[in-house]
Amino acid sequence: MSDTLPHDLAEKAAAMLAFRQARDSGLPVPPQVRARHVWATNDGYSTGPDPGERIPEFALPDQWGALRTLNDLAGPNGLFLVFHRSAHWCQYCRSQLVELEQSRTMLERNGVQIAAISFDSQEILAAFAQEYSIGYPQLSDKGSVVIRKFGIFNYNVAPDMKRNYGIPHPVEYLVAPDGTVVKKYFVPNYQHRVAGSAVALREFGTVASDAPVVTLESGAVAVQIGFPSPRVFAAQEVSFFANFALEPGWHVYGTQGGTQAGTPLPEAYTATSIVFEDPRVIRCQLELPAPEMLEIPALNETLPVYSGSFRAIGTLLLKYPLPEGRLVLRGHLAFQQCSETVCEAPHSMSFELALQVEPFVISDRERLLLEQQKRSA
Repeated sequence: MSDTLPHDLAEKAAAMLAFRQARDSGLPVPPQVRARHVWATNDGYSTGPDPGERIPEFALPDQWGALRTLNDLAGPNGLFLVFHRSAHWCQYCRSQLVELEQSRTMLERNGVQIAAISFDSQEILAAFAQEYSIGYPQLSDKGSVVIRKFGIFNYNVAPDMKRNYGIPHPVEYLVAPDGTVVKKYFVPNYQHRVAGSAVALREFGTVASDAPVVTLESGAVAVQIGFPSPRVFAAQEVSFFANFALEPGWHVYGTQGGTQAGTPLPEAYTATSIVFEDPRVIRCQLELPAPEMLEIPALNETLPVYSGSFRAIGTLLLKYPLPEGRLVLRGHLAFQQCSETVCEAPHSMSFELALQVEPFVISDRERLLLEQQKRSA
């Protein structure tokens, strides 16, 4: 993308300024002001190289002053490269960076290293890394040269907005050692990030030893449902898994396409689904593997089914803010188990999983403003 500024840059600048003034007043930010700021920041969200494409070459100093390139950053199976807005003032970025440190071993055991890039100075990154014990490289792209090369420069920010000018649209890339993008992760909203533990689960099936798991059993079906890590941050997209095991000769139904949103089954059948119905969850999605198409001559139908053992992986987008501490999420598993001779009625099972919501990593300035807002509320 060129440096041509958006035609509505003045309108976006006004929305961002109104948000900043409201926040800095020490009063709660009106919802409409916050919504306009989110629109102004996220509009035209660009995400850079797609899977299969090569990332641009780069050489940037890390928080310790060493010049780093892809060749020395990548592990045997690649690099998880994270672009964020700022480790200095962006609370969503700061929380993301701490979560990545918590999940770092889950990726490293699969031969993948982590590195993060922002327009922050080396001094800012060094201070943040020291305060929060960040062990992976944080790279300083002063002037946002590499951010521009990746095509993720946020042109919604006017040049006279000195603190924010130069930020990227936040994006995460899983990159092969040769620089090819394997997978791209993003939520098109600067307030939300994909958790590192979610990437470890989705790409490598990795689950922490202390991960929360619940086992459900009914008839010929046993299911283990859990999260890859016991720790989460508000506003992040986290993943969950469901390991199914069916006795021989039995099956459960799926949908065409292998997702809960796939082509629905005929009315007499119930597709396998998992839903977290909780006000603290913005959205819930479940991806199942491709089903087997089973022909049922007696009914003159061919239906998508699952048998044996298989894993489904889902995602939850958590709200912000969430109180730190224990978070119990309630979910429902629905399925219908059948064999060649019997088809049982649809079955639903409720379950609970407990997570630990980590403290949001806000800056000292943001903490003072929040305290002012609470006193004024």
